[in-house]
Amino acid sequence: MNVHPLLKLVRIIGAGHHPAEKREAMLHLVEVAIEPENLAHELSQMRTWLDHMKFQVIGFRQIPGANICRVDFENEREATAFAQAFAGKELNRTVA
Repeated sequence: MNVHPLLKLVRIIGAGHHPAEKREAMLHLVEVAIEPENLAHELSQMRTWLDHMKFQVIGFRQIPGANICRVDFENEREATAFAQAFAGKELNRTVA
C-alpha cells in the first residue's frame, strides 16, 4: 500500500524529554474521513490550515484499510479547532 508523502510522522512523541522522566499526558486525536479521489487535495488543505494556524501536530497518518486520516495533538484547543474545521471526530487517550 502506498502512503501519501503528507501522511508521515512529523514529530516523535516525547521528543526532548529525558527517558527516565515519568509524566502522564493527554493525547488528543482527531479522525477525519477523506474521499480517496480527493486525498492529495484534502491533505494539502489540512497541512495549509495547520501551518496558517501555527498548530503543532504529533502524528499525521492514514488508518490502514479505511478512508480516515488521524491527526494527533498535545493541545486540546488545537485538536478541537481542527476537528471543527474539517468535520472531524475527537478521540482522547492518556499516554505515559
